[in-house]
Amino acid sequence: MTGERSGSWIELRDGEGNLLYQRVLHLPLRSEVEVAEGPESGRMYWRGADAPKGVFEVVVPAIPGLAVVQLFSSPPEAAHEVARQVLRVALTDIPGETGGE
Repeated sequence: MTGERSGSWIELRDGEGNLLYQRVLHLPLRSEVEVAEGPESGRMYWRGADAPKGVFEVVVPAIPGLAVVQLFSSPPEAAHEVARQVLRVALTDIPGETGGE
């Protein structure tokens, strides 16, 4: 999915860089927040977040030969912009992991 695409997704790759699995992530970090108009109105509306941030989890399958997990994303405040790699984790860097073996 790399290239001129926007959005967010994960890619799982083997030690040779071959794609083993990919999954689209729908809005992993929100750039808008829902707020109350006022205590009496009971109405809610969406507005842009001052500083989009947050935490999310992704569960990935245990695939033989899995060596690298990569996260690609467009900026949270500009979901239409071209995505870039924002995280790369080599599973050999994690204590107790042996790269899917």
